[in-house]
Amino acid sequence: MSDTYVLVATDRVGIDVTVQDSLGNPLTNVEVTLYKEDGSTVATIKTNSEGKASFSPQPYGKYSVKQITDLTNFSEPAAEQIELSSTTTGFKKVTLINNFKQMLPSTGSATRLWVVIIASLMIISSAAVLVVRVK
Repeated sequence: MSDTYVLVATDRVGIDVTVQDSLGNPLTNVEVTLYKEDGSTVATIKTNSEGKASFSPQPYGKYSVKQITDLTNFSEPAAEQIELSSTTTGFKKVTLINNFKQMLPSTGSATRLWVVIIASLMIISSAAVLVVRVK
């Protein structure tokens, strides 16, 4: 008497998300949300100490993964569009990269910064000329 086993194809795929900065450092305690194609929320989870979060297996279809935690010194990454299908093996891997924001001086504009730098250089060079003439 032999046993018969039936291999059942699963129609679900898990999603592994990594959140990091542009240097590859993990970002911890960052909330990430998984959305269905219609925009409805599937789940929201936080990254661990390695910057990783995993969503449980989801039915085949189109989804988006979006970071919802606003990080002060980083620009927000775009939502990552993904598709889960029978060709996806194991877990779908998604990486959200946060780029460092360009920090401007308190004046609020790069133009003002250059004006201040040029004016300072002019004052310093004028002072140097006066010192030379006095001697």
